Amino acid sequence: SGLSSAENDAEDINTFLEKVGFETKLLLSPGLRDIIKSVSDFKEGVDSDTVSVVYFAGHGLQIESTNFLVPVDAKISISEEIPYFCFNASDLLINTTVESDNLHIVILDSCSNNPFPSGIRGVKSGLARMTAPVGTLIAFSTSPNMAANEKTGERNSLYTKHLLRELNVPNSSVERIFKNTRTRVIKESNGRQIPWEESSLH
Repeated sequence: SGLSSAENDAEDINTFLEKVGFETKLLLSPGLRDIIKSVSDFKEGVDSDTVSVVYFAGHGLQIESTNFLVPVDAKISISEEIPYFCFNASDLLINTTVESDNLHIVILDSCSNNPFPSGIRGVKSGLARMTAPVGTLIAFSTSPNMAANEKTGERNSLYTKHLLRELNVPNSSVERIFKNTRTRVIKESNGRQIPWEESSLH
């Protein structure tokens, strides 16, 4: 609830990836089993020397510095249930060797507010820092422990709107795309939302 643009964001990123030649799979409002199965299939399909992308739009949260993504069927009443009914964001990462030429990009456009009923203790706002394995870039829509802005009335979230704009600029490097996205989001939000990345690209 409360994320009116999330499906639009996912659809628009999927459309861009298809346009530039990626083989894609789009999940709209998936349950936990759908996410687990799709991530497993995705990892099995990643060969050597592959560029791969995972994009998530939706609710995310952290418990004791571990980030979780919230599936549509998560029915949570106490914080101890979160690791069992939400998806651990670290499971999106792929461990590769230094010799590998794989490039793995994980983009988390997470609202980062507590999406559960009031009274659940231990849930912190925002997402925690994550360590990017070699050959990986993790992009977050906002800074650690901060909630992203949700602008109503627009097709896309503030972050994904500017990310899509930068993705469509010809001949931009990966680093330049995310740097320019950050600059635009900071400007439009008057400094209230600052995207960030963890990178081990080589």
